[in-house]
Amino acid sequence: MDNRELVETYYRNHRDELLVFASSRLGGNTMAAEDMVQELFLHLLSLQQPLLQASVHGLVYTCLHHLLNDHFRRMAYQRHYEELLVAGMATAHASAESGLALREATEQMERGLLRVAPVCRNIYRLHIYDNMKTAEIAQQTGDSYKSVEYRLGLARKEVRHFMKRTS
Repeated sequence: MDNRELVETYYRNHRDELLVFASSRLGGNTMAAEDMVQELFLHLLSLQQPLLQASVHGLVYTCLHHLLNDHFRRMAYQRHYEELLVAGMATAHASAESGLALREATEQMERGLLRVAPVCRNIYRLHIYDNMKTAEIAQQTGDSYKSVEYRLGLARKEVRHFMKRTS
């Protein structure tokens, strides 16, 4: 049995089980769970190395676990940045000094962005300044969701690394 048949069979037999599992971890968010399970099976279908029927169950749950961790990590970063932005905005209104600090942080972030490819830079700016989600950016740019997600991750990593080095 090749990978495609194995994944399709597993999908038919265990999709609902995986949806319940993901939904329970996501606080009942069935739409996010459906997206995550779909992303999981698309990832499995794109694997080049052969899958073994005996290990596919463990692989599926391991991959789903990683997707859940990535989701919660993104949510934590988003909340953190939103808190920083709100705190920065409130502080900026309170004093000119904090407005200057926010401007300096933005300039530092922009200097860090100069270290990544222009396409990654544009995606990062759409995410940060226009508050667009990955799917919205993918739709606007015409790139695939995974491509946008990957490029956004590269830009985030480089900016984070640059800001740690310079602060």
